[in-house]
Amino acid sequence: MNSKGAKSLSVLAAAGMALVLGACGAEREPESKAPETVTVLDAYNEEVTVRVNPKRVAILEPSALDILDAAGIERTGIEQLGVQQTESVLPDYLSEYYSDDYINVGSLFEADYDTLDLLDPELIIYGNRFGAWDENAGESVDNLKERYPHADLLFYQVEGDTFAEDVRRNCETLGAIFPGAQEEITTQLREVEEGFAQVKEAVEGHETLFLMIGGGYITFYGPEGRFAMVHKDLGFTPADTNTEVTSHHGAEVNAEYVMTENPQVILLLNHDESIGEGATSSATEDFLSNTMIQHTDAYKNGDIYQLNPASWYINPGGLQSCRQMVADVMPYVEKLQQAGN
Repeated sequence: MNSKGAKSLSVLAAAGMALVLGACGAEREPESKAPETVTVLDAYNEEVTVRVNPKRVAILEPSALDILDAAGIERTGIEQLGVQQTESVLPDYLSEYYSDDYINVGSLFEADYDTLDLLDPELIIYGNRFGAWDENAGESVDNLKERYPHADLLFYQVEGDTFAEDVRRNCETLGAIFPGAQEEITTQLREVEEGFAQVKEAVEGHETLFLMIGGGYITFYGPEGRFAMVHKDLGFTPADTNTEVTSHHGAEVNAEYVMTENPQVILLLNHDESIGEGATSSATEDFLSNTMIQHTDAYKNGDIYQLNPASWYINPGGLQSCRQMVADVMPYVEKLQQAGN
């Protein structure tokens, strides 16, 4: 992990920017020459041409910030950075970006156009949650295109069924846009992929259920869909092979279902904690104290593993969040290795 001591950027806060830039939409001095560009792949695997080393960048997808932070923001050459500060969407290891040194450009779902106007970004990176509340499909993205016609827009996300491929593509894309950070991104991507491979080799043939819990409910995710990477990239065998369960919020089940499936391993994600309600949530305690859950082999053998909610639910696909995913299941890997399996 790189030192973050050198990470502070000379980024103007919105109020200060207003003094420098003047009224919203103020014209900037023309560039002395056309910026260098590069053609990269977006989340649709479509080619997009963007400028290299943009100085004013708005990030509306936290996993992109995760990757650039892991590589070292100081290596990117970004001078003015806008990030999402409206909601508690950034994990603890990115909490330094809740600072006046960075521009608050909105939330996971919508932009703050007043501050985006002041930033006047050269590059806007957004994900699949952006515009999710739109009454009309694509309305928010259309607004970005119309309001910032000179900005490069990059659609950026990861999907459960193609998780590892998406992480690699996104890392390669960001490395091409910010060549000063490319080597470090590549190095850390290799470490993540080696971690995934180590888990996959160890857990092959070991059945697991991926469950999300909250106040009074349990949902199951199968081998396709949002958390398919548990099976496709980390290599766990699905205890329930129902491929029809692809809903983004899983299929609602109960403790009896879990007992009947009787998995060797349970991967447990507390949704309440992922949305900042962990202090008041008793979901994990309720789950573990349920008699039917206690009848499972996973419980009896101590193989219920609680997952980091920020890395799995809010911010999957970053280099740092991927390392946390590996760390969350590594105790089981080490247990197998010690047993000689």
